[in-house]
Amino acid sequence: CPAGFIGDFCEMDINECCSDPCLHGAICRDLLNGYLCHCRAGWTGLHCELDINECLPQPCNQGMCIQNEPGYGYTCFCRPGFVGRNCEHNYDDCLVQPCPGGYSCVDSINEVSCQPAEGDMSSVPWEPSMTQTPRGSLLTTSPMSPVSPYSEQPTDSSYVQYSGNSYLEFEGIDLGANNNITVSFRPRRPRGPSCTWTKEQ
Repeated sequence: CPAGFIGDFCEMDINECCSDPCLHGAICRDLLNGYLCHCRAGWTGLHCELDINECLPQPCNQGMCIQNEPGYGYTCFCRPGFVGRNCEHNYDDCLVQPCPGGYSCVDSINEVSCQPAEGDMSSVPWEPSMTQTPRGSLLTTSPMSPVSPYSEQPTDSSYVQYSGNSYLEFEGIDLGANNNITVSFRPRRPRGPSCTWTKEQ
């Protein structure tokens, strides 16, 4: 008989799938003198013996790819500021960290900037930074307005002077699940007006 046939007159086609050559739940299709394995998701190879590495094409744009159990694909662990099945979207941080009234929120990667309304240059913009550092501290004071030459320079790091178009910028602070952030402003004169702004997260 030619290959793939048996019987007194070679009338019977041998079913090569009877030996269960396909692995991991694959479906075997009998062919003339052969077979074809239709693999389940996550498997490849002649007998579906090879686990596909779904992380090999690096599908996680802004994150780390972890291969799941065979047949269950992969999981992306996104860098801060990114979301989506493949970390393909920049999360809008303005949704969870809105700006105070009168300011417009500008989203960046894992941080926001609060800008004063256009034309209002007397306000002090609030610019939180989400850089992960152990403590928050003052970075700059009054970058748009020079410090008066006759003013006394502070030694206390919690003290800052500003005027007109100046603003405060702080390093990022590691935050827990619940936070209460308070920023207080007070003039050097003891009886002058003061301002306190509190944000709960």
